[in-house]
Amino acid sequence: MERGVVARGTGRWGSLATGVLLVVWALIGPSGAAGSPPRSVDSAAPAPIASPHPAYRLASAARGSSSSAPEVWEPARNRRPGAAFVSACQDVAPTVASQRRCEAAALPAFDAARAAEGIGPLQLPAGFAAEPAPVQLLALIDLERVARGLAAVPSLSPYLDALAEWGASHGADPPLPTGRAGGSNWAGGLRSTLLSTFLWMYDDGPGSFNFDCPTAGSAGCWGHRRNILSAYPDPALMGASSEGSSLAMLVVAGSGLSRTGPTWASLAAADPVALSARSLDAAAQTGRVAGVHVTTWGTASATLARLSIVGGGDAWHLVSDTCGVVPGGHCNIWVAYRPTSSAPSSAELVIAAAGGRRVVALHGRA
Repeated sequence: MERGVVARGTGRWGSLATGVLLVVWALIGPSGAAGSPPRSVDSAAPAPIASPHPAYRLASAARGSSSSAPEVWEPARNRRPGAAFVSACQDVAPTVASQRRCEAAALPAFDAARAAEGIGPLQLPAGFAAEPAPVQLLALIDLERVARGLAAVPSLSPYLDALAEWGASHGADPPLPTGRAGGSNWAGGLRSTLLSTFLWMYDDGPGSFNFDCPTAGSAGCWGHRRNILSAYPDPALMGASSEGSSLAMLVVAGSGLSRTGPTWASLAAADPVALSARSLDAAAQTGRVAGVHVTTWGTASATLARLSIVGGGDAWHLVSDTCGVVPGGHCNIWVAYRPTSSAPSSAELVIAAAGGRRVVALHGRA
């Protein structure tokens, strides 16, 4: 039996656009349910989507009022999640061990997609695997935003969570509050926030099966990505929900809406810098100097990393003992290797930031 991925979306920033996505993968998702959305929402909210054998389905909800759609930078090409990523994450269990296996399969795909845009690796906050799905979605969406110089969404909102819960439980786009600028995404037939976020961000453009993106110039290309990366009016708040194998989120201009924890600030405080490498190799003749470097990336908040070298005698030296990193920015840490004998030398570069420590193994030979 062939089972696939179905998605449909609508957007409104002064005009209306619709689209459908079909991706054939061997996965199963839920069917829609009857019911009504929470009160005080946009009366034009889309009806639940029914599909007999969906794998996972993606949808973009109606947007609130705005004069024009904001410009969001789009990747040069569409990317698919690999088979290992889908296998580890699509039906991931709500246990820390299962979540970490999903992370291990997902991060290489994220890192490759981000590197193609000149953005550093995805560094998940400490304890990400133990967080509930709504908190994971807040963290992932903010990590994608701040890496591109956009303001983080500061918190979840109980009211917006209720709208997201309605969308997730009904297999439909979460409706938006009337008159507010915002955007939302939905994914059905999967349990992983990492997989849904990857699809929304990187598998939604030309070359995907987004039926609203038949050509590179079509208006519906990268619609889910726009919902995540739009520069919404401040303050912006988020709602998120997970109901079985159905996930939904929305970001809305949040003036007057109450907030609930945890906040992005608390997540960012536990987020150390990301690194381009876990080890460095250097080679130089005795008495000569070789320079090697590792790049640190600011993933969540501005931080000052303090650097030190442990071990290695006098063979290893830092060019500077600090490295300042802004969200989405980077800093190159240069290490000089000057062997004093022909024997191999090993040491550790320790990078200490507000959210924790990172260690890079140093290996030198003459």
